[in-house]
Amino acid sequence: MVDEPEIPRRLKAIRERAHLSVRDMASRVGMSTSGYAHYESPSRFKAQYLPMEMAQKVASVFAGNDDVVAELMELAGQPVREGSDKDEYQSQRQSVPAALVPVYNVEVSAGPGRIVDLEEHVANLAFSPRYLAEMTAARGRDLAAIRVRGDSMEPTLLDDDMVMIDRTKTSLDYDGLFVLRFGEALHCKRVGRGRSRTTVQVISDNRIYPPVEMDRSEIEVVGKVLWYGRKV
Repeated sequence: MVDEPEIPRRLKAIRERAHLSVRDMASRVGMSTSGYAHYESPSRFKAQYLPMEMAQKVASVFAGNDDVVAELMELAGQPVREGSDKDEYQSQRQSVPAALVPVYNVEVSAGPGRIVDLEEHVANLAFSPRYLAEMTAARGRDLAAIRVRGDSMEPTLLDDDMVMIDRTKTSLDYDGLFVLRFGEALHCKRVGRGRSRTTVQVISDNRIYPPVEMDRSEIEVVGKVLWYGRKV
């Protein structure tokens, strides 16, 4: 049994060993700072065990670190023992939820543009929550995976690559790879600084396609490209 005062202390120690602030941890588990801090406060959290849902949220940040996951299961009242409980431990590890990114039957053009008539959620891509948190603070519902068609972004992106976009990142004030909507079609392009504050350079990595200067008002940013996957 875990003594009541130990739960906040040990939860805090787990966080501090990872060099995360309370705000950082709260963001990664999808809670408010004060909501997460409740569980690290000896004066506020007095339950005998850490709720399993909370333990799983924190464990998702440390997916792959068996020792931390085991400690969190212990705080939730499910200690991991040696020998006969190996299968139980594997079950506990599997209970840490994967981060799911929705896949849509949308094809974005690395070329002249593709008009989208239907956006249907057809599947999910599963990521380690820890790996995903290293890329973005966005939640799964704010991410999307779509397919690239065309050759204008070679060699960075090839025809039929899958890209994941963060739909919370819609500012043209930052350079990078973006999915953009202009001319009634979707395009995957690199964005660079324009010659004035009201314009940007829309750039194809394939040098046979020259960059285009466009007014910001002509462009809708769908999201920033964070990741790509490719068949081999």
